[in-house]
Amino acid sequence: MQFLGSHNSLVPLSAMTIIIPLAGYFLILGLLNSRRRPQLLRSSEDAVLLLGTLSLLFVGPLAGQLGPRVALAVYAAGAATGIGWMRFSSPRAWVVYNLPNSDVRRAVAQALTHLSIPFDRSEGGFVLPGGSELEVRPFPLLRNTVIRLRGRMDGFAAPFEEAFSRSLRMAEAQPHPAASACVLLATVMLVLPATLAAERAGEIVRIIADLLP
Repeated sequence: MQFLGSHNSLVPLSAMTIIIPLAGYFLILGLLNSRRRPQLLRSSEDAVLLLGTLSLLFVGPLAGQLGPRVALAVYAAGAATGIGWMRFSSPRAWVVYNLPNSDVRRAVAQALTHLSIPFDRSEGGFVLPGGSELEVRPFPLLRNTVIRLRGRMDGFAAPFEEAFSRSLRMAEAQPHPAASACVLLATVMLVLPATLAAERAGEIVRIIADLLP
């Protein structure tokens, strides 16, 4: 059995295995930056969400080398590992989507004040007791900001996350051109391989049928 049939049928199917995960990546970015309220994610959640989407790029090549069942099993095992890490790891970093850096810093200060934690502002974030620091690093292109705890503060992460989330709920996000661009790009990337595949729908159905046990 030939895994992908003829050379001509390989073109749309291989394009779909590459373009669809990338389109999913841009769609996620677009949706995160399109909400009316800023979106707070733990860094582990952000990593699993985006890496889980992009890792679909490797399912097609793995299926060609190891077979579709093994490829799906490997992907499922990786997804389960990522979800477990996301759920049970202690947060030390967070990502805020769709809010200017100045508003993020204001929300951080409000959260620390609510928790009665003294702090000094610095160019890179906030200096906390004991030499710890909350590092605040913006990424203006997509209007997201990473907040990372440097140093050790026992019992800090969970109360800060709750207070910070409460502060962010009072902030209103504004539409961002990058969000519309990401959604539009994702739509175009999804339509293109579908158009290519439609021309050889019968061949692709046969290929998929050959892959099934």
